[in-house]
Amino acid sequence: MRPITNTIDAKTNVTDAVKALSAAPFSQLPVVDSENRYIGVITAKAVLDHIDSVELEDQVSIDKLCVNPGSVTATATLHDCVRALSAADGLALPVTDDNGDVVGWLTAALVITAMNKHTPSQSGSG
Repeated sequence: MRPITNTIDAKTNVTDAVKALSAAPFSQLPVVDSENRYIGVITAKAVLDHIDSVELEDQVSIDKLCVNPGSVTATATLHDCVRALSAADGLALPVTDDNGDVVGWLTAALVITAMNKHTPSQSGSG
């Protein structure tokens, strides 16, 4: 798991989300409610699509643009992580604790590395 660097409040406006996303890993940020609970992610693509379709004065809060690709818990098994990333069709998912607070990112690269450590090496002897 990669440590979480930032989350963004669901009531943040799109203009401020653009600023936050400029430094976000994976071009997305976990969106949290007023109690800091995970509700989804906002992606750079969703923001760009929105900006392209409306006037800047008509910006909405990002809770209208966020999607919920799922998440994994900090105690998820490797198999659960593979399944969640595959279902999300993405390169990263938020990791939550038992309270629903975002604590990190699960990345495809981390899962591949973990799978490599758990797979016996096969030496070809031809």
